[in-house]
Amino acid sequence: TVGDQHPWGVSLHQNGPPDWWVYRDYVDRFPNEGGVLGASTPATLREFLPTEQRYVNSPAWDHHDNPYAMQPMTPGQPGRMYQTITHWTGLNPAELDWETHACWSSRLQAEGISEYITNYRRRMFSSSAAIFWMYNDSWPTTHSWTIVDYYRRKKLAYHPVRRVFDPVTVIAAGTDGVHYFGVNETSEPVELRINYGTFIPSQLIEIDLVTVILPPNQVLDIGWGWARSYFDNMANSGGFITAHSTDGVLLAQHRVFFKPFHELGLFTNPDISLELIDGTLTLRSDVFVWGVCLDIDGEQEVADNCFDLLPGVPYALPWDVEKLGEPKILRTGNELFN
Repeated sequence: TVGDQHPWGVSLHQNGPPDWWVYRDYVDRFPNEGGVLGASTPATLREFLPTEQRYVNSPAWDHHDNPYAMQPMTPGQPGRMYQTITHWTGLNPAELDWETHACWSSRLQAEGISEYITNYRRRMFSSSAAIFWMYNDSWPTTHSWTIVDYYRRKKLAYHPVRRVFDPVTVIAAGTDGVHYFGVNETSEPVELRINYGTFIPSQLIEIDLVTVILPPNQVLDIGWGWARSYFDNMANSGGFITAHSTDGVLLAQHRVFFKPFHELGLFTNPDISLELIDGTLTLRSDVFVWGVCLDIDGEQEVADNCFDLLPGVPYALPWDVEKLGEPKILRTGNELFN
């Protein structure tokens, strides 16, 4: 409860599969080293894996792997990186092709680091840091703690982590229920239109709309949502919060679940619309979509990537057709449960 700390309890010292929701109870004063493993981009894996060894646990794959990824958290079980995938998706990593494994290993890494960061940011200044290990690699790796790999390609974890570090943001925290916060780490007050409530994969429900002013360099407690028992009884539900500017621009969104992804009843084939007007790409879906990927290899200079779509909430980002080509959805997390 004092000083600077290295909160490795979840990733290194926890018995059983890595449960990032344990971060929700961490109260460290100055966390300056804690992390979550995730795979390098498929493009980087192609650079150091010989063609005949592009499969999970090939000799070259294991040679370049992080020892903690290979080490089981429970004796007699697969390594912790592989237990992570099974715990959160219900899938057997040995049955996934290597590219699918790489993509969703990194996407799950984003979930873990985001839980770490948002937990500490909502506690400002009882907790006065949210420093994670680490930014980039010093060697080509199969799995590592970084969000930028050895060849400086952005892993799928990169943009989700960038978003949760935005100076002005909102957080739906999973404690005994859902607790909503607004964070303003700028020197000026910020006025926001806040929507918050619960949702199921096909619908936002029980929405509360409020206008709030976030004081400078503070966290505002916006209020409580629904008790944990509500989500235990509705396995496919979650809590959400969105923040729009006074002129209607979506500035931030966040959601929280209490069940692993394979228990959420995600729609396998969401109908996502893409509209590109005057350099702005807007995506919409009538159902929840987990992890929309516009770039898999981390080589394009996209403004955003690997983001969720909330039911009925438009999501916009800049898009330069001359540099990036026509926008195309390459993967979503929903397809894992096809």
